[in-house]
Amino acid sequence: MARDADALAVRDDEAVATAPSAKPTPEEPKTGFAALLAKVLQSRPVRVFQHYNQQGGPLLAAGMSYNAVFATFAALWVTFSVAGFIISGNVVLRDGLVSGINSTVPNLVAKGGVIDPDDLLSAGGLTWTGAIALVGLLLTALGFLASMRDAIRRIFDLPGDTTFFLLQKLRDLGLALGFGVLILVSAGLTFLTNGILETVFNFLGIGDKSLFATAVATIIGNLLVLLVDFVTVAAAFRVLSAVPIPLRRLAVGALIGAVGIDILKGAFTLGLIGGVRNNPCSRASR
Repeated sequence: MARDADALAVRDDEAVATAPSAKPTPEEPKTGFAALLAKVLQSRPVRVFQHYNQQGGPLLAAGMSYNAVFATFAALWVTFSVAGFIISGNVVLRDGLVSGINSTVPNLVAKGGVIDPDDLLSAGGLTWTGAIALVGLLLTALGFLASMRDAIRRIFDLPGDTTFFLLQKLRDLGLALGFGVLILVSAGLTFLTNGILETVFNFLGIGDKSLFATAVATIIGNLLVLLVDFVTVAAAFRVLSAVPIPLRRLAVGALIGAVGIDILKGAFTLGLIGGVRNNPCSRASR
């Protein structure tokens, strides 16, 4: 009898627990500013930004930038050491190379800029300083690509790349050369496009210095730079980091990244480069 009484008591307790009055009161839907704030916090851009910060994105970006600085200056010295004696006497090739470099880092090589082109052109042939810079370029470029791969995979919550070490470095070296060729191709396309536009404008009787001609040339030039940045970002995600991203999402992400890079270039040109030129220490060193 006692056992039956206990079982009955348990059933009564369960009935009380499941009674409508015992269920938690549903939360009232948010309205007004609270609803707007909740919607914003659940939006994809905000969630991406939160994930970026939670994964240590700013620190990873700082490490990549640190490696990129050394790789950039070593690459410049090697490039002008090897090709300096060819381009120094050819104004078109020299301007094309400088334009290609500045399309990647605005006003990096310019009169009054971070690096004076005359200093690079004075490097001449491949001397012992160029040979040292070549070794430094290989080490820093491979280190930069390795840090980029590790950073991207960390952002995506992926483990480290398990590709065999030598194959990994050969792939990185190929990508480094590919990026360099891409910059040169971009510079060549820019000058080729400008020449074609100048011919077309002259045929149509439009001055190449007119507002319309300048606007068209600027738009096409920016589109070419955007294309180069798009290919670079896509290669960094899919080839360098081996992240299995569907093609459509890869294209959208690479386009967003390329646009963001171009915006940063504009801000860099307006702010940071000007700050470097106006820095008393920078003027004293020159």
